[in-house]
Amino acid sequence: MAWVIPPTWIHFATQIAESPTPPEYNVPTAALMNRYSDGQDEINTRMGDYAINMAVGEITDPSWAIFCHRMPWLHYREAGTLTDINGNNSVTLSAEDNTYAVYNLDTIAWMLPGTLYQVTGCVMAAESIDP
Repeated sequence: MAWVIPPTWIHFATQIAESPTPPEYNVPTAALMNRYSDGQDEINTRMGDYAINMAVGEITDPSWAIFCHRMPWLHYREAGTLTDINGNNSVTLSAEDNTYAVYNLDTIAWMLPGTLYQVTGCVMAAESIDP
């Protein structure tokens, strides 16, 4: 089933004013809400087992990037520093010039899920589920 954009509903509304859709589509029924599920299923079918990685391109000017910790591994290129957003804690990221390296973020005691942190000095960086 192809995904169709469901209508926007208003809490407690029985009919949306000036709605271009018939009134029966203005009440969020289970059948209509299944469109969201159908859309998610379609995305999963097309993507399969591939993971979504938030990519970070080249870090140039300014030479830093801010991340929200969601995945256990940080892939980066060239040496740099990982610092919490308040500047209270930092970790040195070592790597040979122009080479890629991986750091296990779960080994950092202050790095809890959702922690904001800044990466400086690296040419690129991205969190990943896989090492």
